[in-house]
Amino acid sequence: METGSAYLLTGCVLQLPLALLYKFFTPKWVFIFMLIVFEIGSAVCGGAQNSVSIIVGRAIQGLGGAGIFSGSMVLIVEAVPLAKRPMYMGFGGATFGLSAVLGPLVGGALTSNASWRWCFLINLPIGGMVLLVLLWFFPNTHTMDEQCGPQKENSVQKSIQEKFLDLDPMGIIFLVPGMVFLMLALQLGGSVYVWSNGRIIVLFVVAGILFVSFILNEIYQRERAMLKMTVFTQRTVFGSFFYSFCVGGSMMTIVYYLPIWFQAIKGASAVKSGEMNIPLLLSLMIGTLLAGMLVSKIVGYAAPFMIVGAIIMTIGAGLFSTFGISTSHAKWIGYQVVYGFGLGLGMQQGAAAIQAVIPKHDTPQAISFLFFGQQLGGAIMLCIGENLLNSSLVRNIRTSLPNIDPGHISNSGATDFRNTVSGPDMIKLLQAYNGALRHVFFLPIAVSGLALVGAFPVEWKNLIKVEKEQSAEKDRLSRVTKE
Repeated sequence: METGSAYLLTGCVLQLPLALLYKFFTPKWVFIFMLIVFEIGSAVCGGAQNSVSIIVGRAIQGLGGAGIFSGSMVLIVEAVPLAKRPMYMGFGGATFGLSAVLGPLVGGALTSNASWRWCFLINLPIGGMVLLVLLWFFPNTHTMDEQCGPQKENSVQKSIQEKFLDLDPMGIIFLVPGMVFLMLALQLGGSVYVWSNGRIIVLFVVAGILFVSFILNEIYQRERAMLKMTVFTQRTVFGSFFYSFCVGGSMMTIVYYLPIWFQAIKGASAVKSGEMNIPLLLSLMIGTLLAGMLVSKIVGYAAPFMIVGAIIMTIGAGLFSTFGISTSHAKWIGYQVVYGFGLGLGMQQGAAAIQAVIPKHDTPQAISFLFFGQQLGGAIMLCIGENLLNSSLVRNIRTSLPNIDPGHISNSGATDFRNTVSGPDMIKLLQAYNGALRHVFFLPIAVSGLALVGAFPVEWKNLIKVEKEQSAEKDRLSRVTKE
C-alpha cells in the first residue's frame, strides 16, 4: 500500500464516524484532539526509518485529517452567524487553495535543501500555533446535542452506556470494514489484479453486503443513527452530497493528472509541474472567496453558485480534453483559470445550503456526509482514471509503435519514458501518451456535468433571510420565557 493510499483510506473511512464526536462532545476539544492525532502522525512520518513506519504515520495523519477537515466547518457553525458562514467557508476554501500552491513548492525546497523528513516535521510548529490559538481564543461551548437537542436536561444526564449507544457502534462495525473493502478493491483492481480477479470480486461483494447492513441499521437506529435517514433523504442534503461526490471526483482527477500531463508532454520536473498548476489553484481561491462573500453579503442563495460553478467546471474540463503536444502556455494557463474558477464557485456552497434546512445539532453529521462524498468521489475517479490511462496508453502504443513494449512505457513513469525512444518515434510516443491523457480528461467532463443533477434539487433558501427569522424566533422565545 502506498503512503498516499494509507492517508486516503483512513481519511475517507472514518469521516462519518468522527462526525458523531462533534455532535456529542464539545467541538473545540474534539478538534484539538484530532489536531494532536494529526501531529502524532506527522511526527511518526518525520522520524520513520522504513516504509512501514511512513505508512503507519500517514494512516494516523489520515485519521486526524478527517476530523480536522469536517471539524473546521463545525467550528465555523459554532462561532459564526448563519448568513456569514459562506464567507468564512470561502476563506477556508481559499486557504486550501493557497496550501495546495505552497505545499509542493515548500516540500520541494525542503527536500532539496534540508531533508524529506521536514515535509512532515514542519507540521509540528504550525499545528502547535493553531493549538495555542484555539486554546486562547475559541470559547468553550456545550455539545451540539445539548445546545439544540429537544431534551437538553436529559442529554446532560445520559449514562455512559447511553452515550456509547449514541455513537452508533453497530453502524461503525458495518461501515468501517465496508469502506476498507471498497477502498482496497478500488486500489488493487486494474493495477495489482484484473477487475475480474476473484479477490477483487470478493472485496466488492463483501463491501456491498456490509453497506446494505449499514443502511438497514441506520433505518432501525432512527435518531441514534450515524447517518439519520431524516437528514440523508432531505433533498438539499442528498443533492449537495451528490454534488460534492461529483466535484470531488472531477477535482481530484484534474489535480492528479494535470501535473502528469505537464511532466509527460511538456517535460517538466515534478516540482516544475506543481508550479505550472498554480493558475488553477489561484483561480480556485478567487472563485471560493467571491462566492462566499456574495452569498453572505448580497445574494443569500447558495444554489445558483452551485449551478453556475458546475457549468463553468464542465467547460473547463472540456478545454483540457483538447490538449495536444504543442498546446501553448496561454491555453493551458487559461484553461486552468476557467476550470479553477468554476470549481471555487460551487465547491463550498453545498455545506452552506444544508445549514438553512436542517437543525443545528444535525450539522456535524450533514457536513461530514458531504466531505465523505467528496473524498469518495475522488477515490473512485482516481481509480477509474488510472485504468483509463493505462488501457488507452497500451492501445495507442500498439497502434502507432508496435515494436515497443507498452508495459515498459507504463512502468517508466511520466518522465523517464522519454529515455526509451528517440527521433520520429518520440513524437509518436508523445502523441500516444497525450491521447491517453485526453481520454482521462473526458472523465471530469462527465462528472462535472453530472454535478448539475445534484445542484438542481438544492432548495433556494436565502441564508440572510433565514438567519433573521431564526433570530426573531429566538427573541420571541426569550421573551416568552421571561414572562
